Amino acid sequence: MNLKDSNTSTNNNQNFVEIQGYKYKIYSCGTVVDLQKESASLGNILESKELLSKYHPEVLKLSILLNKSQGLKELTDAQFIASEKRLYYFYQTLNNIKKFANDNSQLNEIIAPHGKIIKPDVVKGIKVSFVAALNDNFNTSLAISDFLQVFKYSNALLNNANENPLHKLTTLNKICKDILTTANLLGILLEDPEVFILGIKEKYIKLRSIDMKEVAELIKTRQEAKSLKNYKLADELKAKLDQKGIIVQDSQFGSGWDIKELFF
Repeated sequence: MNLKDSNTSTNNNQNFVEIQGYKYKIYSCGTVVDLQKESASLGNILESKELLSKYHPEVLKLSILLNKSQGLKELTDAQFIASEKRLYYFYQTLNNIKKFANDNSQLNEIIAPHGKIIKPDVVKGIKVSFVAALNDNFNTSLAISDFLQVFKYSNALLNNANENPLHKLTTLNKICKDILTTANLLGILLEDPEVFILGIKEKYIKLRSIDMKEVAELIKTRQEAKSLKNYKLADELKAKLDQKGIIVQDSQFGSGWDIKELFF
């Protein structure tokens, strides 16, 4: 189906967005693209109170988009959990980009005249791939797969200390803007990254009865051991945290922690 042939009628409950000459119909209740048969199942995604008590609404939306399902009843908990992990990864990446931008806020004043896109083909391909995927019989799973590749590149760029920070920031800002523009049309990545991440962490801490007071003490002791260059003890404490379902992440930006179960 070609998006040029989609219905362009309007009413009070619908909104139209145009990307590269193609028009998309969005329901205000869920900001979900309406393309004939897909619109009914996606538009009614908020009907299941039981699922909403277990999963964030965007997790349910992403599950349908990834599996090209006609409704929530066709999907399994395993598919919802996979979508939750995927969405968590997306939000983590967006949050890392946000942190990098905040840490390099002084560069924002000179981005316009001097910053350049490191890999123009990656950035230009975001909207092009999105339109192509939707023109391929509304292939939303392909669109999400394209998002994943862009997020992987973004994380690799964030961790590349050899790249010019000005050009990194310019590139990441552009990626973030274009990803959000396209993802929001599908009703995902609408939340503040920090709020979404905290909500999912709190969910798993409660589900797995993780003692965060004990975890905090172990992390603090490990940081002290590292500062004293007692790497053997630091590794032992990291392994102990791992057994409790907590992974410790060391990077050039410092150390952090996360829920082990949320990673593939």
